[in-house]
Amino acid sequence: YLEDAKSFYESAWGWSVSWDDKKVLCQELLWELTQTEQYKLDVQGFFKGWFANGMTYTPCGLAWRDQWGPNRYAGNTAFLALVAAEAGIDTLKMRTWAVE
Repeated sequence: YLEDAKSFYESAWGWSVSWDDKKVLCQELLWELTQTEQYKLDVQGFFKGWFANGMTYTPCGLAWRDQWGPNRYAGNTAFLALVAAEAGIDTLKMRTWAVE
């Protein structure tokens, strides 16, 4: 199955983690399984759009991706940040962002 997954790989930064966009989740899993640098770079690239300079935040600190389900986007992305941290991708930065 790994070879099939690699054949479907798309090197592009996802916009969110949602019901119709699982790209960055697949990239993270491929990183865990192969330790191929390109997968890690794609995950890091995804988070560039979520960290302080690439995201609007509410006064209480919620990352505001879109008006339709902002908690869904923020929660899914925080979960991914914790998974990525466990996989060794910018561990301290990901953990800190996920819990703030």
